[in-house]
Amino acid sequence: MRTYDLALLTAAGQRLALPTNRVMGLAVSTGPRGFQDLSGFLPLTDTQADQLAQTPGLRVRLSDGAGTLWEGRCEDLTLRNGGVEIGALGDSRALDDVLYTALWSDDSVAAWEPLTEADSADAYPSRFGVDTFNRLYISAKNGQTVAAAIIGYLGYAIPDRGSRQIVAVSFDYAFSGQSSWECGVQRRDGSWAFLANAWAVTV
Repeated sequence: MRTYDLALLTAAGQRLALPTNRVMGLAVSTGPRGFQDLSGFLPLTDTQADQLAQTPGLRVRLSDGAGTLWEGRCEDLTLRNGGVEIGALGDSRALDDVLYTALWSDDSVAAWEPLTEADSADAYPSRFGVDTFNRLYISAKNGQTVAAAIIGYLGYAIPDRGSRQIVAVSFDYAFSGQSSWECGVQRRDGSWAFLANAWAVTV
């Protein structure tokens, strides 16, 4: 007797612990682009249905133990008494998606934070005063020693899970200090490791 397995997966490919073996009225189809439609009713408790509805990027996979028979992304979840109606489309559906051309911009200073010694070996936040009240301000504290490897930083990270990097920065500045002091903008990776100097000016 041939057996089948229906799996509900997160966007990262992790299987949800839900009783998918009870699915009713399961129907799948294929077309010129491959996997096309999948539909069915899955009996679930209210708690299980809420878990399913709150899972972003939900995927559906049907297999027979030897290979994948159908796979795609869940497009419709309809809650009803006793479970959920599932509607999914094959990944070829993405060919019909509207091209994403949006950009993001941030002119607030609220997300800027001082870098610590754990972020960068030459960061010394205790020797500098900073504030982000309608500006970005860094100043050496009175009586503290500063040098080329003793630096005050304010860092800004792109939005969490963002795939688009920062491409432009615009600002006005005022800078004063002792001879050879430097002010600048650097590019760093997700662990705050130095990549490159984007702009710098000395007194």
